[in-house]
Amino acid sequence: MQNRTPKVGDCDECDGKGVDLYRTNSPKRCKSCFFKEKKRRLIEGKKSTSQRRVLRPRKNIAPASEKKLKELAKYRPIRDKYLSENTECEVDDCSSSSTHVHHKAGRAGSLLYNPKYFMAVCNDCHPSRIHHEANDGWARKKGYIINVDNKK
Repeated sequence: MQNRTPKVGDCDECDGKGVDLYRTNSPKRCKSCFFKEKKRRLIEGKKSTSQRRVLRPRKNIAPASEKKLKELAKYRPIRDKYLSENTECEVDDCSSSSTHVHHKAGRAGSLLYNPKYFMAVCNDCHPSRIHHEANDGWARKKGYIINVDNKK
């Protein structure tokens, strides 16, 4: 592949003199004028529908649904109360202060609010010792992860 030198000339639209021309066909345009025209054509609908969608502003996706926000509003006071009562990590051989609540039976349905299945853990033990794949059998044997049939 050989290196091509850009074509230099006068832009027909912005009256730029001696600019690099993006396309040398008629009309001669610099790069910024070429893309302004391309965008205008897309908006007018001279291109396919899929290309016009690119220019539409995207809608922001909410970080959580309204239902989930209500559940979390109910959960946070329960979690905070549990952490204030259990200030030390409950994992064996750890005496750090607890910062997380581990849900031994998961967080589905009413298990999110049930302190019976809560466990106060520190920032180090929660991801690395309890949820790490290599420790899955260890965590189950210790009772840190349990299966509950009735999740209501």
